[in-house]
Amino acid sequence: MITAGAEFYHGRFSEEYYELEPKWKKFFSNFGNESDFFDRVVRNIRVSRAYGDLFHNYSVKGRYYHAPPHLISCLKELDDVKNIAEDVLSLEAGLWGHDLIYNPRAKDNVRKSADEFSKTLISLDVPWETLSKSRRIVLVTDHKTPFETYDERLAIDIDLSILGKSEEEFDEYERDIRKEYSFVEPME
Repeated sequence: MITAGAEFYHGRFSEEYYELEPKWKKFFSNFGNESDFFDRVVRNIRVSRAYGDLFHNYSVKGRYYHAPPHLISCLKELDDVKNIAEDVLSLEAGLWGHDLIYNPRAKDNVRKSADEFSKTLISLDVPWETLSKSRRIVLVTDHKTPFETYDERLAIDIDLSILGKSEEEFDEYERDIRKEYSFVEPME
């Protein structure tokens, strides 16, 4: 279950919170066309609450790489390739949810992320086609599930784009992953 709202992130990623929030709201402006003022207000509240929940999950203690900066990086990479995506909304949705649940000791993070983010999308009245495509996109980010579509391949490339970054960025990634997996003895 997605946990409580953004007030629990303790300011650890406060800059990222304010960088991601308008992107989240813009993304969800593509869905729902409530004509009634009250319905629009209620929808905006639901979108904001869902964002707080999502941000909290990405910001919990113990996340160093699989945290808001990684999500920001993925969305920036998406901006660079959105003109070649088949369904940019489904691809973006999949990226928002791909690391929603992350426990380095667990083996089912991606499935849990897909399940939880699907619930979020359902609660925000995202169309079924977008939901099902984005769920598949989340699932292929386990890097074991075979991709079936071009957008799923793009999602994998975006998720792994750190591997093609500068040495300095890669070294930071390596340090952050090491922190997330600090319970594993280093190889010599």
